[in-house]
Amino acid sequence: SSNLLTPLDYVTKSEKHRASVREVSAATRASGHHSTREHVHYVFGIKNISRALIYRAHSQPHHATDQESQRYVTMATEGVILPRVFDNKDADRLIETAASELFIGYEQLTALLFPIARELLLKRYPSRSSEKWAKKIDGEAQKRAQEIGRYLLPLSMGANLYHSINELTLIRMAKMVLADPKDPEMNELVRAMVQAVALYDPTIWDEI
Repeated sequence: SSNLLTPLDYVTKSEKHRASVREVSAATRASGHHSTREHVHYVFGIKNISRALIYRAHSQPHHATDQESQRYVTMATEGVILPRVFDNKDADRLIETAASELFIGYEQLTALLFPIARELLLKRYPSRSSEKWAKKIDGEAQKRAQEIGRYLLPLSMGANLYHSINELTLIRMAKMVLADPKDPEMNELVRAMVQAVALYDPTIWDEI
C-alpha cells in the first residue's frame, strides 16, 4: 500500500477510521483468513524469566530469540526463579531448600574443578610463566570450572532476552495459556505481552 498505517494511527485518527479498521479486522477473522495476523511482528524485551519458561516459549512456531549468554558467568542465588505451588507452604519450603542445596553443590564442584582446570591450562601453555599470565590462567580456570558446575543448577535460573513473534503466534499462545492458570510464570508472561500490545492496539483482546 502507498499509505501504510501503524497501530498508532488507530489511536490518533478518528472514530470513523477505528470503525473501519474494526470492520475489516472482524471480517477477516470471521472468514478464517488469519494469515493477515502473521504480517504484524512484536519484539519484547524480557528480563529475568526462567530458562524452563524460555524453552517452553521456544516450542512455539515463528519466533526469534536473542538471549543474553550465561556462559562463563558466575551464578548467584539471586538469579533463581523459584516455582511456587498454590497454597502449599511446605512444598514451597522444599523447593527453596532444594535450590539452596543445588547452589552449594555448584560452588563445591567449581572449587573441586578449579585446580584441575588450572593444571590442564598450564600444561597447554608451558612456556608462559609471568605473574600476569598466572593471573590470567587463574581467571580462565575459574571460568571453565564454574561452567561445568553450572550443570548442577536448576532450569529455573533467570535469563534476559529479546523475543520476536508475530501476532498470530501471540494470539494462539494467549488462548492456550490464559485458559490454563496452572503455570503462573507462563501465564504472567503471556498476559504481560498482550497488555503491552494492547497499549498500542487494543483490538488484540478482540482477537483473543
